[in-house]
Amino acid sequence: MVSLLVLDSLAPPHREHAVTGHGSPTPSAAYWLVLVLVHLTADVSCTSLCLQYSRRAADPVLKASLRMFGIGTALSGVFWFCQLNDLLLHTGRLLPCLPYVMDLHGLLRAIALLAPSLWAVQEAVAEICTIWYLWPLWHDLVQAVPSVAFLRRRHRLLEIVWPQASWRLLAYRKIIETRDAILVLNDYVSAGTWARARRHVAAVGVAHAKADATVLACVMSGARSAKLAGLPHQRSADGLVHFDKGDLDSEKAFLLDVARAYASAPARNFAIHPDTSGGK
Repeated sequence: MVSLLVLDSLAPPHREHAVTGHGSPTPSAAYWLVLVLVHLTADVSCTSLCLQYSRRAADPVLKASLRMFGIGTALSGVFWFCQLNDLLLHTGRLLPCLPYVMDLHGLLRAIALLAPSLWAVQEAVAEICTIWYLWPLWHDLVQAVPSVAFLRRRHRLLEIVWPQASWRLLAYRKIIETRDAILVLNDYVSAGTWARARRHVAAVGVAHAKADATVLACVMSGARSAKLAGLPHQRSADGLVHFDKGDLDSEKAFLLDVARAYASAPARNFAIHPDTSGGK
């Protein structure tokens, strides 16, 4: 910055600096030479660091942001290299393309800076969808087992537009509370219910990938009815469908399948059987 100020003060009277492209070196040409070299050094260093750290980043959003920022900075380096080429070789053939280079440079940097925000929005939408689609199953099961609910039950729409906590935390709690309610209601499943539910699901032709979720939905519908009717514990010897998939995302996906199955015809038909314990 000091050298630029000195060169500016030594230059002849002028309105603004520009690469002349003509004649012998002037203070203005030296000014541009220092400025261009500083920009090129900074752009090369920034591009190298962005690409180097993007290879190490474990977070896919950070990796993408660093690469976008690095490529955008490399385009800035192309701009200044063309300016250097014009300054030293007095050729302006590449200059008409530079506005497009800088437009792309700005676009890529904007994407790099917006990527975390866009990812956060995407995650928020995913959590909202989890809350919305899981709510009917969660509501019915928690109604039968209110002790598992950490927060008071509210209307489905209020959970979205006026949440009592962050959407991420609410979605997590819905998953955990639904799981806890299922474990409690398993004590109200009569002997043979699981086997009858599996035969029922096989008979109606549910896809194999959704069979376990539909079986669980059928059994829980009957167990909920038994619990609300005040029937005593009658743990089934068949055992509970194994829905612990090893990680939260897999468990969430499975419970969402259960929630969809819970509102489906197979579960409704199984639940309306006169046997309130869930038999068919």
